[in-house]
Amino acid sequence: MMSYDAADIFVELPAHTDLLRGQYKILRCLSQGGFGITYLAQDSLQREVVLKECFAAQLCTRDGLDVQLLEECRTRDFKNLLAHFKKEAYRLAALNHPGIVSVHQVFAENQTAYMAMDYCRGDDLFTIVEETPERLTEHLMKEFLCQALLAISYTHERGFLHRDIAPDNFLLDGNDHATLIDYGSAADIVQSTKPHATRLLAVKDGYSPYEFYASSDAQDASSDLYSLGATLHFMITGEAPPNSQSRLSAASSGEPDPFEHLTEGDWDVSQTFLDPINQALSLHQKDRLRSAVEWLDRMTESERSNASRRTPIPLHEIGSTIARLVSETNSGLQRGLPKSLQPAATPPKTKPGPVKQRVQPVDIFGNPIHDVDAYLKEQEALRVRPRRPQNEPDDVPPHSQKAVSPKSVVQEDTVIR
Repeated sequence: MMSYDAADIFVELPAHTDLLRGQYKILRCLSQGGFGITYLAQDSLQREVVLKECFAAQLCTRDGLDVQLLEECRTRDFKNLLAHFKKEAYRLAALNHPGIVSVHQVFAENQTAYMAMDYCRGDDLFTIVEETPERLTEHLMKEFLCQALLAISYTHERGFLHRDIAPDNFLLDGNDHATLIDYGSAADIVQSTKPHATRLLAVKDGYSPYEFYASSDAQDASSDLYSLGATLHFMITGEAPPNSQSRLSAASSGEPDPFEHLTEGDWDVSQTFLDPINQALSLHQKDRLRSAVEWLDRMTESERSNASRRTPIPLHEIGSTIARLVSETNSGLQRGLPKSLQPAATPPKTKPGPVKQRVQPVDIFGNPIHDVDAYLKEQEALRVRPRRPQNEPDDVPPHSQKAVSPKSVVQEDTVIR
Protein backbone atom coordinates (compact mmCIF):
# COMPACT_ATOMS: atom_id res chain seq x y z
CA MET A 1 0.00 0.00 0.00
CA MET A 2 1.22 3.47 -0.82
CA SER A 3 2.00 5.82 2.07
CA TYR A 4 0.91 9.43 2.34
CA ASP A 5 1.90 12.23 4.68
CA ALA A 6 -0.80 13.05 7.19
CA ALA A 7 -0.57 16.69 6.17
CA ASP A 8 -1.76 15.87 2.67
CA ILE A 9 -5.49 16.57 2.44
CA PHE A 10 -7.51 15.63 -0.63
CA VAL A 11 -11.04 14.51 -1.35
CA GLU A 12 -10.58 11.90 -4.07
CA LEU A 13 -8.29 8.94 -3.66
CA PRO A 14 -5.39 9.33 -6.12
CA ALA A 15 -4.70 6.84 -8.90
CA HIS A 16 -2.75 3.69 -8.00
CA THR A 17 -4.11 3.63 -4.45
CA ASP A 18 -4.43 0.04 -3.20
CA LEU A 19 -7.44 -1.12 -1.21
CA LEU A 20 -8.25 -4.32 0.67
CA ARG A 21 -4.61 -5.44 0.87
CA GLY A 22 -4.01 -4.95 -2.83
CA GLN A 23 -7.13 -6.69 -4.08
CA TYR A 24 -8.25 -3.46 -5.73
CA LYS A 25 -6.21 -0.66 -7.34
CA ILE A 26 -7.73 2.75 -8.06
CA LEU A 27 -7.36 3.80 -11.72
CA ARG A 28 -9.23 7.10 -11.72
CA CYS A 29 -12.21 8.94 -10.23
CA LEU A 30 -15.48 8.66 -12.14
CA SER A 31 -17.82 10.94 -10.23
CA GLN A 32 -18.64 12.43 -6.85
CA GLY A 33 -22.10 12.76 -5.39
CA GLY A 34 -23.67 13.86 -2.14
CA PHE A 35 -22.95 10.65 -0.28
CA GLY A 36 -20.17 8.96 -2.16
CA ILE A 37 -17.31 8.96 -4.65
CA THR A 38 -17.07 6.37 -7.42
CA TYR A 39 -13.81 5.15 -8.94
CA LEU A 40 -12.78 2.99 -11.83
CA ALA A 41 -10.55 0.29 -10.35
CA GLN A 42 -8.89 -2.98 -11.22
CA ASP A 43 -9.23 -6.14 -9.17
CA SER A 44 -6.59 -8.79 -8.53
CA LEU A 45 -7.64 -10.64 -11.70
CA GLN A 46 -7.00 -7.55 -13.85
CA ARG A 47 -10.73 -6.94 -14.36
CA GLU A 48 -12.20 -3.44 -14.39
CA VAL A 49 -14.69 -2.78 -11.60
CA VAL A 50 -16.32 0.23 -9.98
CA LEU A 51 -15.58 1.08 -6.38
CA LYS A 52 -17.98 3.31 -4.52
CA GLU A 53 -16.66 5.02 -1.38
CA CYS A 54 -18.95 6.22 1.38
CA PHE A 55 -18.03 9.88 1.62
CA ALA A 56 -20.50 12.63 2.50
CA ALA A 57 -19.00 15.94 1.40
CA GLN A 58 -21.08 17.89 3.94
CA LEU A 59 -19.80 15.73 6.80
CA CYS A 60 -16.31 14.59 5.87
CA THR A 61 -12.83 15.51 4.80
CA ARG A 62 -9.75 13.37 4.23
CA ASP A 63 -6.59 13.07 6.29
CA GLY A 64 -4.15 11.10 4.18
CA LEU A 65 -6.25 8.15 3.05
CA ASP A 66 -8.52 8.20 6.09
CA VAL A 67 -11.93 9.83 6.08
CA GLN A 68 -12.38 12.28 8.96
CA LEU A 69 -15.40 14.20 10.21
CA LEU A 70 -15.51 17.96 9.87
CA GLU A 71 -17.22 18.13 13.25
CA GLU A 72 -17.12 15.56 16.05
CA CYS A 73 -20.77 16.22 16.77
CA ARG A 74 -21.67 14.65 13.46
CA THR A 75 -20.31 11.24 14.48
CA ARG A 76 -23.76 9.74 14.88
CA ASP A 77 -24.85 11.04 11.47
CA PHE A 78 -21.81 9.48 9.83
CA LYS A 79 -22.42 6.14 11.56
CA ASN A 80 -25.97 6.20 10.26
CA LEU A 81 -24.60 6.97 6.80
CA LEU A 82 -22.24 3.99 6.98
CA ALA A 83 -25.07 1.71 8.10
CA HIS A 84 -27.21 2.94 5.22
CA PHE A 85 -24.33 2.46 2.79
CA LYS A 86 -23.87 -1.16 3.84
CA LYS A 87 -27.61 -1.73 3.63
CA GLU A 88 -27.53 -0.45 0.05
CA ALA A 89 -24.83 -2.99 -0.76
CA TYR A 90 -26.87 -5.85 0.69
CA ARG A 91 -29.96 -4.71 -1.22
CA LEU A 92 -28.11 -4.56 -4.51
CA ALA A 93 -26.40 -7.89 -3.89
CA ALA A 94 -29.86 -9.46 -3.59
CA LEU A 95 -30.96 -8.06 -6.97
CA ASN A 96 -30.42 -9.99 -10.16
CA HIS A 97 -31.69 -8.01 -13.11
CA PRO A 98 -30.00 -7.12 -16.45
CA GLY A 99 -31.01 -3.49 -16.04
CA ILE A 100 -29.57 -3.03 -12.53
CA VAL A 101 -25.90 -2.82 -11.61
CA SER A 102 -24.56 -5.85 -9.69
CA VAL A 103 -22.61 -5.68 -6.42
CA HIS A 104 -19.81 -8.14 -5.59
CA GLN A 105 -18.40 -7.05 -2.24
CA VAL A 106 -18.58 -4.50 0.56
CA PHE A 107 -15.69 -3.86 2.97
CA ALA A 108 -14.44 -1.34 5.53
CA GLU A 109 -11.19 0.59 5.17
CA ASN A 110 -9.80 4.12 5.69
CA GLN A 111 -12.40 4.81 8.39
CA THR A 112 -15.22 4.38 5.86
CA ALA A 113 -16.76 1.70 3.65
CA TYR A 114 -16.40 0.64 0.00
CA MET A 115 -18.62 -1.24 -2.41
CA ALA A 116 -17.28 -3.18 -5.42
CA MET A 117 -19.66 -3.29 -8.40
CA ASP A 118 -19.74 -4.24 -12.08
CA TYR A 119 -18.21 -1.73 -14.43
CA CYS A 120 -21.00 -0.85 -16.86
CA ARG A 121 -19.68 0.64 -20.06
CA GLY A 122 -21.58 3.47 -21.66
CA ASP A 123 -22.47 7.11 -21.19
CA ASP A 124 -24.95 8.66 -18.81
CA LEU A 125 -27.88 10.52 -20.28
CA PHE A 126 -26.40 13.93 -19.49
CA THR A 127 -23.40 13.11 -21.68
CA ILE A 128 -25.56 11.74 -24.50
CA VAL A 129 -27.85 14.78 -24.59
CA GLU A 130 -24.85 17.10 -24.59
CA GLU A 131 -22.63 15.28 -27.09
CA THR A 132 -24.83 13.06 -29.30
CA PRO A 133 -28.45 14.31 -29.06
CA GLU A 134 -29.23 12.97 -32.56
CA ARG A 135 -28.98 9.49 -31.07
CA LEU A 136 -32.15 10.02 -29.04
CA THR A 137 -34.78 9.06 -31.61
CA GLU A 138 -38.28 8.11 -30.55
CA HIS A 139 -37.46 4.46 -31.19
CA LEU A 140 -34.43 4.57 -28.88
CA MET A 141 -36.34 6.46 -26.19
CA LYS A 142 -39.09 3.84 -26.29
CA GLU A 143 -36.51 1.11 -25.91
CA PHE A 144 -34.88 2.97 -23.03
CA LEU A 145 -38.21 3.62 -21.32
CA CYS A 146 -39.22 -0.03 -21.53
CA GLN A 147 -35.91 -1.15 -20.00
CA ALA A 148 -36.10 1.48 -17.26
CA LEU A 149 -39.67 0.53 -16.34
CA LEU A 150 -38.75 -3.14 -16.11
CA ALA A 151 -35.83 -2.34 -13.77
CA ILE A 152 -37.97 -0.02 -11.63
CA SER A 153 -40.83 -2.53 -11.50
CA TYR A 154 -38.36 -5.21 -10.37
CA THR A 155 -37.08 -2.86 -7.65
CA HIS A 156 -40.58 -2.04 -6.40
CA GLU A 157 -41.58 -5.70 -6.37
CA ARG A 158 -38.59 -6.35 -4.05
CA GLY A 159 -40.05 -3.87 -1.59
CA PHE A 160 -38.13 -0.61 -1.92
CA LEU A 161 -37.92 2.64 -3.88
CA HIS A 162 -34.86 3.88 -5.75
CA ARG A 163 -35.48 7.57 -4.93
CA ASP A 164 -32.62 8.88 -7.07
CA ILE A 165 -33.75 8.30 -10.65
CA ALA A 166 -32.13 10.95 -12.83
CA PRO A 167 -30.16 11.22 -16.10
CA ASP A 168 -26.81 10.71 -14.33
CA ASN A 169 -27.94 7.38 -12.85
CA PHE A 170 -28.71 5.72 -16.16
CA LEU A 171 -25.93 4.38 -18.36
CA LEU A 172 -26.58 3.62 -22.03
CA ASP A 173 -24.02 1.49 -23.87
CA GLY A 174 -23.28 1.19 -27.59
CA ASN A 175 -25.96 -1.48 -27.99
CA ASP A 176 -28.60 0.81 -26.42
CA HIS A 177 -28.71 -1.29 -23.25
CA ALA A 178 -29.69 0.79 -20.22
CA THR A 179 -28.44 0.15 -16.67
CA LEU A 180 -29.81 1.79 -13.53
CA ILE A 181 -27.08 2.56 -10.99
CA ASP A 182 -26.62 4.21 -7.55
CA TYR A 183 -29.08 2.80 -5.03
CA GLY A 184 -27.61 4.97 -2.28
CA SER A 185 -30.92 6.71 -1.61
CA ALA A 186 -33.05 3.58 -1.79
CA ALA A 187 -35.52 2.99 1.03
CA ASP A 188 -38.08 0.38 1.99
CA ILE A 189 -41.50 1.16 0.56
CA VAL A 190 -43.18 0.40 3.90
CA GLN A 191 -40.99 2.95 5.70
CA SER A 192 -41.35 5.51 2.91
CA THR A 193 -45.13 5.50 3.18
CA LYS A 194 -44.93 6.52 6.84
CA PRO A 195 -44.71 10.26 7.46
CA HIS A 196 -41.85 11.51 9.63
CA ALA A 197 -39.83 8.35 8.91
CA THR A 198 -36.06 8.75 9.02
CA ARG A 199 -34.81 9.28 5.49
CA LEU A 200 -31.51 9.83 3.83
CA LEU A 201 -31.68 10.97 0.23
CA ALA A 202 -30.21 13.58 -2.09
CA VAL A 203 -32.88 15.61 -3.83
CA LYS A 204 -32.24 16.89 -7.36
CA ASP A 205 -34.09 19.96 -8.52
CA GLY A 206 -36.27 19.17 -11.48
CA TYR A 207 -36.11 15.40 -10.96
CA SER A 208 -37.31 14.95 -7.38
CA PRO A 209 -41.06 15.13 -6.62
CA TYR A 210 -42.24 17.52 -3.93
CA GLU A 211 -42.65 14.70 -1.36
CA PHE A 212 -38.87 14.15 -1.39
CA TYR A 213 -38.38 17.64 0.05
CA ALA A 214 -40.67 17.19 3.06
CA SER A 215 -40.28 14.47 5.67
CA SER A 216 -43.96 14.74 6.49
CA ASP A 217 -45.09 13.52 3.06
CA ALA A 218 -45.38 9.85 2.23
CA GLN A 219 -43.51 8.40 -0.74
CA ASP A 220 -44.67 5.62 -3.03
CA ALA A 221 -44.05 4.07 -6.47
CA SER A 222 -45.38 7.17 -8.20
CA SER A 223 -42.47 9.11 -6.67
CA ASP A 224 -39.95 7.10 -8.70
CA LEU A 225 -42.15 7.41 -11.78
CA TYR A 226 -42.18 11.21 -11.40
CA SER A 227 -38.36 11.15 -11.53
CA LEU A 228 -38.45 8.85 -14.57
CA GLY A 229 -40.88 11.20 -16.31
CA ALA A 230 -38.53 14.09 -15.57
CA THR A 231 -35.65 12.08 -17.05
CA LEU A 232 -37.66 11.51 -20.26
CA HIS A 233 -38.52 15.23 -20.28
CA PHE A 234 -34.79 15.99 -20.25
CA MET A 235 -34.11 13.51 -23.06
CA ILE A 236 -36.80 15.11 -25.25
CA THR A 237 -36.29 18.81 -24.50
CA GLY A 238 -32.72 18.95 -23.19
CA GLU A 239 -34.00 20.55 -19.97
CA ALA A 240 -35.32 19.35 -16.64
CA PRO A 241 -38.93 20.19 -15.68
CA PRO A 242 -39.51 23.09 -13.28
CA ASN A 243 -38.63 22.44 -9.64
CA SER A 244 -41.48 20.57 -7.95
CA GLN A 245 -41.32 22.95 -4.96
CA SER A 246 -41.95 25.94 -7.21
CA ARG A 247 -44.81 24.06 -8.83
CA LEU A 248 -46.33 23.30 -5.42
CA SER A 249 -45.91 26.93 -4.36
CA ALA A 250 -47.69 28.13 -7.52
CA ALA A 251 -50.53 25.68 -6.97
CA SER A 252 -50.91 26.77 -3.34
CA SER A 253 -51.17 30.44 -4.35
CA GLY A 254 -53.60 29.77 -7.19
CA GLU A 255 -51.09 30.57 -9.93
CA PRO A 256 -50.68 28.52 -13.13
CA ASP A 257 -48.44 25.49 -13.00
CA PRO A 258 -45.04 26.49 -14.47
CA PHE A 259 -44.77 23.03 -15.99
CA GLU A 260 -45.85 22.99 -19.65
CA HIS A 261 -47.11 19.69 -21.00
CA LEU A 262 -44.85 18.17 -23.61
CA THR A 263 -47.76 18.03 -26.04
CA GLU A 264 -47.63 21.81 -26.26
CA GLY A 265 -44.15 21.77 -27.76
CA ASP A 266 -42.93 20.90 -31.25
CA TRP A 267 -41.14 17.62 -30.54
CA ASP A 268 -40.39 14.89 -33.01
CA VAL A 269 -42.22 12.23 -30.98
CA SER A 270 -45.74 10.84 -31.06
CA GLN A 271 -48.63 11.99 -28.89
CA THR A 272 -49.15 8.49 -27.48
CA PHE A 273 -45.55 8.49 -26.22
CA LEU A 274 -45.87 11.91 -24.57
CA ASP A 275 -49.20 11.41 -22.77
CA PRO A 276 -47.94 8.97 -20.09
CA ILE A 277 -44.90 11.18 -19.46
CA ASN A 278 -47.16 14.15 -18.80
CA GLN A 279 -49.25 12.08 -16.40
CA ALA A 280 -46.18 10.76 -14.56
CA LEU A 281 -45.12 14.39 -14.05
CA SER A 282 -48.39 15.38 -12.41
CA LEU A 283 -47.71 17.47 -9.33
CA HIS A 284 -49.97 15.51 -6.98
CA GLN A 285 -49.45 11.81 -6.39
CA LYS A 286 -53.13 10.96 -6.88
CA ASP A 287 -52.95 12.18 -10.50
CA ARG A 288 -49.84 10.24 -11.52
CA LEU A 289 -49.38 6.79 -12.94
CA ARG A 290 -49.59 4.41 -10.02
CA SER A 291 -47.05 1.77 -11.06
CA ALA A 292 -44.40 0.90 -13.61
CA VAL A 293 -46.63 -1.95 -14.79
CA GLU A 294 -49.41 0.52 -15.59
CA TRP A 295 -47.01 2.58 -17.70
CA LEU A 296 -45.83 -0.55 -19.51
CA ASP A 297 -49.44 -1.51 -20.20
CA ARG A 298 -50.05 1.94 -21.70
CA MET A 299 -47.06 1.45 -23.99
CA THR A 300 -48.27 -2.02 -25.03
CA GLU A 301 -51.78 -0.77 -25.81
CA SER A 302 -50.34 2.09 -27.84
CA GLU A 303 -48.16 -0.26 -29.91
CA ARG A 304 -51.08 -2.61 -30.54
CA SER A 305 -53.25 0.30 -31.64
CA ASN A 306 -50.59 1.54 -34.04
CA ALA A 307 -50.06 -1.95 -35.46
CA SER A 308 -53.79 -2.51 -36.11
CA ARG A 309 -54.41 0.94 -37.56
CA ARG A 310 -54.36 1.01 -41.36
CA THR A 311 -54.94 3.98 -43.69
CA PRO A 312 -58.15 3.34 -45.69
CA ILE A 313 -57.78 3.16 -49.50
CA PRO A 314 -60.05 5.55 -51.48
CA LEU A 315 -62.81 3.87 -53.55
CA HIS A 316 -61.51 5.19 -56.87
CA GLU A 317 -58.10 3.64 -56.14
CA ILE A 318 -59.75 0.31 -55.28
CA GLY A 319 -61.66 0.35 -58.61
CA SER A 320 -58.62 1.15 -60.68
CA THR A 321 -56.59 -1.54 -58.92
CA ILE A 322 -59.25 -4.19 -59.61
CA ALA A 323 -59.50 -3.14 -63.27
CA ARG A 324 -55.75 -3.41 -63.69
CA LEU A 325 -55.65 -6.87 -62.16
CA VAL A 326 -58.53 -8.08 -64.37
CA SER A 327 -56.82 -6.72 -67.47
CA GLU A 328 -53.50 -8.40 -66.62
CA THR A 329 -54.94 -11.81 -65.74
CA ASN A 330 -57.61 -12.07 -68.49
CA SER A 331 -55.76 -10.62 -71.47
CA GLY A 332 -55.82 -13.99 -73.29
CA LEU A 333 -59.58 -14.53 -72.97
CA GLN A 334 -62.33 -13.66 -75.48
CA ARG A 335 -65.07 -11.47 -74.06
CA GLY A 336 -68.37 -13.25 -73.45
CA LEU A 337 -67.18 -16.84 -74.05
CA PRO A 338 -66.17 -19.36 -71.43
CA LYS A 339 -62.79 -20.89 -71.90
CA SER A 340 -64.23 -24.23 -73.06
CA LEU A 341 -65.95 -22.54 -76.03
CA GLN A 342 -63.10 -20.35 -77.13
CA PRO A 343 -61.37 -21.23 -80.44
CA ALA A 344 -58.18 -23.16 -80.13
CA ALA A 345 -55.12 -21.04 -80.20
CA THR A 346 -53.10 -21.11 -83.43
CA PRO A 347 -50.08 -23.30 -82.85
CA PRO A 348 -46.80 -21.53 -83.20
CA LYS A 349 -44.98 -21.84 -86.49
CA THR A 350 -42.10 -24.26 -86.57
CA LYS A 351 -39.09 -24.39 -88.82
CA PRO A 352 -39.80 -26.68 -91.88
CA GLY A 353 -37.77 -29.87 -92.06
CA PRO A 354 -36.11 -31.40 -95.15
CA VAL A 355 -38.46 -32.35 -98.09
CA LYS A 356 -38.76 -36.11 -98.58
CA GLN A 357 -38.13 -37.31 -102.19
CA ARG A 358 -40.60 -39.69 -103.93
CA VAL A 359 -39.33 -43.31 -104.18
CA GLN A 360 -39.68 -44.94 -107.71
CA PRO A 361 -40.05 -48.80 -107.65
CA VAL A 362 -38.26 -50.79 -110.45
CA ASP A 363 -37.92 -54.47 -111.40
CA ILE A 364 -34.73 -56.48 -111.46
CA PHE A 365 -33.84 -55.07 -114.84
CA GLY A 366 -34.24 -51.47 -113.71
CA ASN A 367 -37.51 -50.93 -115.51
CA PRO A 368 -39.81 -48.53 -113.66
CA ILE A 369 -42.99 -49.98 -112.13
CA HIS A 370 -45.75 -47.44 -112.28
CA ASP A 371 -48.51 -49.65 -110.84
CA VAL A 372 -47.08 -51.78 -108.06
CA ASP A 373 -50.36 -53.59 -107.33
CA ALA A 374 -50.85 -54.63 -110.97
CA TYR A 375 -47.24 -55.71 -111.25
CA LEU A 376 -47.51 -57.91 -108.16
CA LYS A 377 -50.70 -59.56 -109.45
CA GLU A 378 -49.02 -60.30 -112.75
CA GLN A 379 -46.06 -61.86 -111.01
CA GLU A 380 -48.33 -63.99 -108.89
CA ALA A 381 -50.14 -65.30 -111.95
CA LEU A 382 -46.89 -66.26 -113.60
CA ARG A 383 -45.77 -68.11 -110.47
CA VAL A 384 -48.78 -70.48 -110.32
CA ARG A 385 -49.32 -71.09 -114.13
CA PRO A 386 -46.90 -73.69 -115.77
CA ARG A 387 -45.15 -72.76 -118.93
CA ARG A 388 -46.19 -74.65 -122.19
CA PRO A 389 -43.51 -76.15 -124.50
CA GLN A 390 -43.22 -74.43 -127.85
CA ASN A 391 -44.02 -77.54 -130.06
CA GLU A 392 -46.90 -78.80 -127.97
CA PRO A 393 -50.27 -78.27 -129.54
CA ASP A 394 -52.79 -76.25 -127.79
CA ASP A 395 -55.41 -79.07 -127.82
CA VAL A 396 -53.49 -81.59 -125.72
CA PRO A 397 -55.78 -82.95 -123.09
CA PRO A 398 -55.13 -81.71 -119.65
CA HIS A 399 -54.41 -85.21 -118.31
CA SER A 400 -51.59 -85.72 -120.83
CA GLN A 401 -49.73 -82.59 -119.75
CA LYS A 402 -46.57 -83.16 -117.76
CA ALA A 403 -46.55 -82.00 -114.21
CA VAL A 404 -44.14 -79.30 -113.51
CA SER A 405 -41.93 -79.85 -110.53
CA PRO A 406 -42.08 -77.08 -108.00
CA LYS A 407 -38.30 -76.88 -108.20
CA SER A 408 -38.52 -75.79 -111.78
CA VAL A 409 -40.66 -72.81 -111.03
CA VAL A 410 -38.69 -69.58 -111.17
CA GLN A 411 -39.95 -66.85 -108.85
CA GLU A 412 -38.92 -63.36 -109.78
CA ASP A 413 -38.16 -61.07 -106.85
CA THR A 414 -39.26 -57.49 -106.85
CA VAL A 415 -36.61 -54.96 -105.97
CA ILE A 416 -37.55 -51.47 -104.78
CA ARG A 417 -34.89 -48.93 -105.06
